[in-house]
Amino acid sequence: MHRLSQFYLDHYGFSVRPFSILPDPEMLFWSERHKKAFAVLEYGLMTRAPLTVVTGEVGAGKTTLIQALLRRVDAGMRIGLISNARGDRGDLLRWILNAFDIAMPTSLDYVGMFQAFQDFVLSEYASGRLVVLIFDEAQNLGADTLEELRMLTNINSGTDELLQLILLGQPELREMLARPELRQLAQRITARFHLAPLAAEETATYLRHRWRVAGGERFPFD
Repeated sequence: MHRLSQFYLDHYGFSVRPFSILPDPEMLFWSERHKKAFAVLEYGLMTRAPLTVVTGEVGAGKTTLIQALLRRVDAGMRIGLISNARGDRGDLLRWILNAFDIAMPTSLDYVGMFQAFQDFVLSEYASGRLVVLIFDEAQNLGADTLEELRMLTNINSGTDELLQLILLGQPELREMLARPELRQLAQRITARFHLAPLAAEETATYLRHRWRVAGGERFPFD
């Protein structure tokens, strides 16, 4: 398989595969809507928004944008990234503690896990760092878990934001956040953007862009 892959690269003169589905920021095509989505993410971080939401169809580039964003964060932020989290009450906190490499006994109950995370957030804040928790594929969390996330934002107090959440998900996430039972969570969304699919002209430019960045010369498609 490796030899076939290398033959493919050599044949077209590529340094990397131009149409890999892996989220590679080097291959990111900065369409106008991707620039706007990235600006929303940056705005959320810059203003310490308690909750930022970016939605879009599968393959729209949400994960790639987050990878690009992570390359620009400064030392004053402690980032935790969670992808495809699922589970019942209590599992969310285990995902979160694991994302920040917070050691915990397996016997720790829900209250103990919440206290461990709260102590971590307060400790980071005391050290001058903001805790940023990013959920990719957040539509998989479900309404109950999203409500649990809202409860976590209660760690914030006064005028300072100690914990910041960024949710990335498919259109189902946007629909879920519109439910009446999640209105309290929706009210905490400070910045949001829906990443629509590329138009036909943009798609052609996108293909040429990835072909060129991968090292290809003669573009083979009409």
